[in-house]
Amino acid sequence: MNNGIQIIYPRTKYEILNKEICEFLKREVLKFLNKNKSIVLDTVISTLDIAHDEYVYKNYLSVVFYLSCDNLNEIYTIVYDKEENKIVSISDLVKEKPSILSILSTKSRKILANNKNIKKLSLMMKGTEEIEDNFLHFVFAPTGIMLYFSSGQVTDKEYGIIKVVVPYEDIKKDSN
Repeated sequence: MNNGIQIIYPRTKYEILNKEICEFLKREVLKFLNKNKSIVLDTVISTLDIAHDEYVYKNYLSVVFYLSCDNLNEIYTIVYDKEENKIVSISDLVKEKPSILSILSTKSRKILANNKNIKKLSLMMKGTEEIEDNFLHFVFAPTGIMLYFSSGQVTDKEYGIIKVVVPYEDIKKDSN
């Protein structure tokens, strides 16, 4: 079996963030190895590549992971609050600002409406409904909340992962 794994990941000075990153990477490697256990042909080449980007905004450190496995691309994000020493999820944002899902839904739809790769309006509308599962993958970027939509979430899978940035001023306008 000709398998390959290449992972590039950050090490930070924050123990909780490092632990979250390592747990995520372990899950992905084990998933890859378990998937390939059943492949017995020597001619089959299977690879897992993981790269990342980092964003800093105020007291937040965000990491976005790009996973490529056998021509399938996925995304995973981790947001860490350095002041609170904790991982931040979309549920945390909803608790802090109950209107956040409505804002992210409305603003991302407006942005996506200008994306030439959006061919099926119904798919985009479903993928941006006001539910937490649609906004799991986000980071705090310098200009706004960057949302990542998985391949097939808002457009056909052939267009891959789609990202949009909802500016912080659009989020602050809502007083809730």
